[in-house]
Amino acid sequence: MNTRKNAIVLISILIFALQMPGVMVMNDIICPFRTGAEKVDMNESIVEGAARFLSSQGYIMLACAEYERAELRMLDQQTMKNYILLAITEMKKARELYSTAKQIGEKIGYNEMRLQKFLAFDYEGFISAKNMNTVIATELKNKLVQGDIIAIHAKNIANVDSIIVCLAAIEAALNRNEKPDKAKMWELVELMSHATMYGNYATRIGREILEISTEENCQD
Repeated sequence: MNTRKNAIVLISILIFALQMPGVMVMNDIICPFRTGAEKVDMNESIVEGAARFLSSQGYIMLACAEYERAELRMLDQQTMKNYILLAITEMKKARELYSTAKQIGEKIGYNEMRLQKFLAFDYEGFISAKNMNTVIATELKNKLVQGDIIAIHAKNIANVDSIIVCLAAIEAALNRNEKPDKAKMWELVELMSHATMYGNYATRIGREILEISTEENCQD
């Protein structure tokens, strides 16, 4: 009965992740880029990339649930492997979409007037008011205060790359019919948490700047 309840909860988490991509990770950070059709494509790549990222996160959590249950019984390696493979597929697609968004941003460049809104923002005050993780938030702030929005996207891609490498190591262990090492599973959870928080903080700061902006077409 408990197993069934746990499965229902985890599936609910996965469904939530799939349905809530538009406001969660790496959105609202495209305001400084020049307006045009390519900016629309950039935004669509970020939104779909976020959806794939969150979908991968859901599969990772399901794989972790299987690993956790192995404390009480033999690990269901095939089920866990299936979740890991799905997580890898979704994360690689997220990386592809995030890379496309970054390439578009590099091509179209910044609108300097809009960029000034990011340069003038009170990051320290916002970070403190929202009780953000200071290490991750400061890492983000140091790029934003320099107006280097492209660097935010580059770091996001690097975070995704680290997750893919970790997932591949776990898959390799399962392919050898071995139970993945606990340290590797802990690393996966930590990498995922870091990447999610980094992307979410970028979204929250971007949304705050948009909301206080007096330029009506900042979201164009």
